[in-house]
Amino acid sequence: MEEREAYLVWSMCYGIGPSRMMQLKSEFGTLVEAWNKFEKENQRLKWNKNLVDKVLSFRKKKKKKNYLHKLRLEEVGYLAWCDEEYPEKLKKISHAPSVFYFRKKEDEWLDLWKQPWLGVVGTRKITAYGVGVTKMLVEGVVSQGVGIVSGLMYGVDEIGHRACIDVGGVTIGVWAGGLDTLNAGGRSALARAVYDSGGVLISPYRLGFLPNAATFPARNEWVAGLCDALLVIEGSDKSGTLITAGFAAELDRPVLVVPGPITSSQSAAPITLLKAGAIPVSSVEDVLDQLPIKVISIKKKNKLQLSGDEERIIEILGQGQMSGDEIARKLNMKMAGLMELLTMLELSGVVFKSGENWIVRV
Repeated sequence: MEEREAYLVWSMCYGIGPSRMMQLKSEFGTLVEAWNKFEKENQRLKWNKNLVDKVLSFRKKKKKKNYLHKLRLEEVGYLAWCDEEYPEKLKKISHAPSVFYFRKKEDEWLDLWKQPWLGVVGTRKITAYGVGVTKMLVEGVVSQGVGIVSGLMYGVDEIGHRACIDVGGVTIGVWAGGLDTLNAGGRSALARAVYDSGGVLISPYRLGFLPNAATFPARNEWVAGLCDALLVIEGSDKSGTLITAGFAAELDRPVLVVPGPITSSQSAAPITLLKAGAIPVSSVEDVLDQLPIKVISIKKKNKLQLSGDEERIIEILGQGQMSGDEIARKLNMKMAGLMELLTMLELSGVVFKSGENWIVRV
């Protein structure tokens, strides 16, 4: 058994969370050693008898093989704390799990975490105003290479995910239960759209775990943890959006708020946040200003002494992000030559890649 599998197996045990895993590693060196020696040396941990008995009972049932088989059947992968791909941003949240689960078409993770991410949250009872604002802001920031992370629910979540997909962006959907429970939550159509578009479905919960009132706040913390800035669009005075904004503030993420009409009950949460010092936004530029996007001015681009073909590439990408195939077709260029030019532009900081698409920096 490898160490990452040991993380998975221990995470399946009753009562074993991140803090107890840290204790196991401290006592035994690795989780693999802890697993192998637990039966004879568990007294070193000074755990109560009930917990020890449950772990010993779990060990005898040998559920690992069946669970790994179920993960394959459900097309669900996992990342363990020890994996290089486990995002550093998530390790900083207060309830970072030792293992999280995902559905994702591509295996590459590291490039995914390099791009800026905007959390988009708000009411499930979205108004026409909220729909329009969400689409405008999401489409605008996504065209500049920003990814969207949200919670896969109705209202602002869904509009945010779909607006991102509609303009060819990458979106992360964080679910409040096991990824095999999306059907039970009525979210399978949206989840499929996220997955089919090249996005990622993520959950800290094992397969079969149904979402409940306690898991949605945890999901909110994940949304806050994964983003570089949080955008709030509508919410009542008791909205879970306020919880997400609180998590974001604790993590030093900028909390951006779209002001709404004072006659709307869905403006209550935005008003509360603005009074508390959140950043008001009224344009795409306001949002981009709070994200870690390297701005390259036209003057700086000129100083790079770009070739004619490189200028043509930048001009065509000014129309919006597109794949290498699209660029080659529009410019009537051979792919090998195009990729060489794109690589040089990327090294110069003029363009970058997000998923299959190339994007010119602002």
